[in-house]
Amino acid sequence: MAVALNNLGTFLHRRGELEQAEPLLRRSWRIREKKYGLQHPEVERSVASLAALYYDLRRFDQAEAMMKLSISIRENTLGRDDRMVAAALEDLAVFYVNQKRYSEVEPLLERSIAIEEKAFGTDHPMLAKSIGNLAAVPSDAGGLRQSRTAIEAFACDPGGIRRAGTSQSGSRARESGGGPQ
Repeated sequence: MAVALNNLGTFLHRRGELEQAEPLLRRSWRIREKKYGLQHPEVERSVASLAALYYDLRRFDQAEAMMKLSISIRENTLGRDDRMVAAALEDLAVFYVNQKRYSEVEPLLERSIAIEEKAFGTDHPMLAKSIGNLAAVPSDAGGLRQSRTAIEAFACDPGGIRRAGTSQSGSRARESGGGPQ
């Protein structure tokens, strides 16, 4: 029943019938939570669906709360260093960029990159995308953070990304550049 409700709610959400989708997605969440407890991947699916819906409804406080809950559930069920945790961290980072909450973006993307490095190694294409996103995060001062050295190092020598993109103190080089992808 919960799967059908979540699927129908997601279908309605994609069709733009946001108000009709919400009660279905909330009911799916309640059923799954009652059956499995809060810390379960099935519950996380409902939470993630609600987060996306709340974002589209422009109910940003609720969307953020659901995104954070999704991360928490993924960490507790999959482990803190799982690739799905990294993906959820990147989703929250994009949310913060859209909210112009730039100071909250960088730590999320840096953690996501660390997880991806551990999961895939330093020469994986997903790492280049994540580093590009981090490099393009606007700073609170209005400029953009850019790690061209790291991006160029990845293009020329995928294993050189840490050497080129990280200073001795562990922070990335910063210059002007593009926006998040």
